[in-house]
Amino acid sequence: LLSDITQAPPHATHSRYFCRSPAPRKLPLLGGHDGQQDGFRHQGRAVKPHAPLIKFPNRRDKPKLSASDTLRSAALPSHSSVISQHSKGNLSPNLLMHQGPPDTAELIKSLPQKYRRKPMSQEEMEFIQRGGPE
Repeated sequence: LLSDITQAPPHATHSRYFCRSPAPRKLPLLGGHDGQQDGFRHQGRAVKPHAPLIKFPNRRDKPKLSASDTLRSAALPSHSSVISQHSKGNLSPNLLMHQGPPDTAELIKSLPQKYRRKPMSQEEMEFIQRGGPE
C-alpha cells in the first residue's frame, strides 16, 4: 500500500498525499431490483428490511355488506320504543344508560367513579339545547 501513496501534484490542494488505488466498487443489491426483499448491502454493511412496529387487521378478506344489510344487522330499538318498553317493565334501567355491545356496558360498569362521565344536570342540558347564553 505504501507504493500506492505518492507525493501529490502541485495543483492538488486538498491533501499532500493521494492514493492511486481504484475507486471503490458499488456492491450489487440482493433479493431483487428494489433491494427490499432480503435486505441489501450498503457500503459493506448489511441492512435489514423494514419491519413495521404496528399491525393493522386485514379487512380486504371480509365481504362488504350492502347498506340495507348493514342497517338490519345494526338495528337497535329506537329511543321512544325503549322508553315505552321500560315503562311497561320489559327492560332494565341499565339498558337505557348503556346501549351498545355488552362488553362496552361491562367496561363502563367496571370503571372507577373518577373515570366515569359526570352526570349532566337539567340546567346544563337546557343550556346546551339553547345554543349557549341568551
